Amino acid sequence: MVLGFDQGFSSVKVSSAYGEFKFANAIQEVNHAGNLFYAGSSSASTTYEYNEKQYVVGDKAGVSSKINYYRDVKYLMDYAPVMLAAAIYRLKEQGITKDNITDLSVGLPLENVSYMNEYRDILQNHLERV
Repeated sequence: MVLGFDQGFSSVKVSSAYGEFKFANAIQEVNHAGNLFYAGSSSASTTYEYNEKQYVVGDKAGVSSKINYYRDVKYLMDYAPVMLAAAIYRLKEQGITKDNITDLSVGLPLENVSYMNEYRDILQNHLERV
């Protein structure tokens, strides 16, 4: 299966043969592992470990004021593995695992196309560890 992964500045769009979804391209570092429960919410937010730190990704990352969100290519490169892990986690809800992914189709803004090889390598190396 080809997985489309478009990490834009405002959201991450994911497309596969099983459908499409998107989530905010926002990340929040947390101080403890496991699940986080937010006041007024009955659901838990999954945390993702990357570079020995824990993060909440997507829409749930906007709960506190400690949000890392920047509109530049360095941000995309730094947090691409965490965003990819979040996308794969969502796919698992549909019974899809990384073993089902044969190809990863990614995109970057045209002005940042010179980073494509580095971006591809970052995602490929991380996909092998998810």
